[in-house]
Amino acid sequence: MAQNNLFRIFIISIALLIACVIGLATLAISPRSMPSLGVNDIIDANDAVVEKDTENKELGLNGNEVFEGKAKKINMSQPELDSMLRETGIKSRLSQITPNSRLDDTGTAQGMAYNWIVHVDGMKLSGDSTNLFQRYSLAALYFSTGGPDHWLHGEKWMTNVHECSWSYSSFNGHRVGVNSCDSGYNVLTVELANNQLFGSIPPEIGLLTNIRNLDLQNNMLRGSIPPRMGDMKNLVEVFLNDNKLTGSVPVELGQLNYLSQLFLQFNDIEGYVPGDLCLLRGRNNLFNIW
Repeated sequence: MAQNNLFRIFIISIALLIACVIGLATLAISPRSMPSLGVNDIIDANDAVVEKDTENKELGLNGNEVFEGKAKKINMSQPELDSMLRETGIKSRLSQITPNSRLDDTGTAQGMAYNWIVHVDGMKLSGDSTNLFQRYSLAALYFSTGGPDHWLHGEKWMTNVHECSWSYSSFNGHRVGVNSCDSGYNVLTVELANNQLFGSIPPEIGLLTNIRNLDLQNNMLRGSIPPRMGDMKNLVEVFLNDNKLTGSVPVELGQLNYLSQLFLQFNDIEGYVPGDLCLLRGRNNLFNIW
């Protein structure tokens, strides 16, 4: 009898020990801090992951769309990739001068010039081309002054040759356009007098930092003289007379230390001549100002 009781106690102890072990294992696997998820919760969680993947997608340089470190192949040929990288390089450099909003707007002279350089121009310049600024400046001048519709002579302008060849000899032998360049193919003279220019002088004209002679007289130019003309440090002669320019003479023109002739008469310009221009004349640099 005593032996049977001892056996029963032994069996009960073993059962209690097994129950305790099972209980501890259950607690380790299911932390109290983890809430239970219903069917709707699981669906919402999956949607959140998909949205996160979409927000973090980006285009890799090898033409792949990257989603959270995973690459999804899209169809892009090597020429298409090269074209995309070329356009990015050009825009990155030109945006240092012109806001992206104007480059993207094909209704502006700057947007038309940018679009022409990227998609039309046979020169196929890149972002690191040495004459990118010069060619862009002349293209912006063309579109800003009614080149496609108003210019009397623009036959060589905006062609696939170097911009130093953008000139035209009229019937009397007078050359119109880019009339001279130096040995480094930097534009030195732009002659567009009496050429029916209609519109305004774009600020990008200031990119012609090597130019010495600028002749835009006897046209129908409106608007103000761009202050960026003060960046054209090598200017010697400027002819803007006989137009319809308004505003005042920019003080920045006083920075043109080589300027010897400045013709502004027969416009609607108001105000006083900047003091720095008077100082140039006092140093016998500027001997003709009208």
